[in-house]
Amino acid sequence: MEVYERINSILKEKKILKKKFVEKLLSLEPKLKTTDEIPTAPTIYSYLNGTLNLKLELIPYIAEALDITEQELFDNTKKSRLKYINFFLKNPTKEEIELIKSKTLKYDIKIKNSIVANENNGNIIINTKYDNEFEEITHLLKYAPIPLLEKFKKRLKEFKKISEDF
Repeated sequence: MEVYERINSILKEKKILKKKFVEKLLSLEPKLKTTDEIPTAPTIYSYLNGTLNLKLELIPYIAEALDITEQELFDNTKKSRLKYINFFLKNPTKEEIELIKSKTLKYDIKIKNSIVANENNGNIIINTKYDNEFEEITHLLKYAPIPLLEKFKKRLKEFKKISEDF
């Protein structure tokens, strides 16, 4: 798939009209280094139609206008996404670590002496008499190797099933 085809596909997925995309892209004032000028709307439409070759220096602006990563313009397969994540996890910045933490398990205190851990719209209710142990374990989990976490998760699912059967 050509990049212009991928852009059109993303526009369709996100239900963004080409006109709105062109307006947003132009609002970012993407100056071309070769001409030191901002491309015109007709030029951008030509890029989108594949009649003109897309200038590489526009890629960051296009990604920003679409609210995606630059990588997603080229390949968005599962394999590519995993490779991309692994690349960042090898040497993450402080900001990337904070973002990852913010997107993982979140704990909220709930009335009636219980804690609810929300993960992908699922709820796990834990009695507060285990508050300290629960907090300590969740804090230590970030140091656990992935295979241990997978075994731990599997075992917890078994306990959950046993509890639900009662």
